[in-house]
Amino acid sequence: MSDHLINGYYVGLPENTLESKAWRTLTPSTRCVYTAMLLRYKRTGKEANGKVKWKQPELANKTGLSLKTVGTCLQELKDKEWITVWEPGGRWLDGTTYDVNPVYADG
Repeated sequence: MSDHLINGYYVGLPENTLESKAWRTLTPSTRCVYTAMLLRYKRTGKEANGKVKWKQPELANKTGLSLKTVGTCLQELKDKEWITVWEPGGRWLDGTTYDVNPVYADG
């Protein structure tokens, strides 16, 4: 098997999202957190509900960012309506469930 094959989950972002003014206003760290959140986004099947569940420490570990930075990024995503808190959770015990807009773009 080739080392160049994609193994595991991956995230695809539409070109119009990457070119949008809304995407460009996000900080690079916030883009990283948003992209990591999409790893759990289910598009098809029984679990396809547009929701993802993450603990902040998990996001920090996945992205390599500090816990404080992840918190700041999540707030930016909420403020700019890229995500909405669906079901609050504890930072350490149970993750927060977010409603994620996976194809955000201008217009």
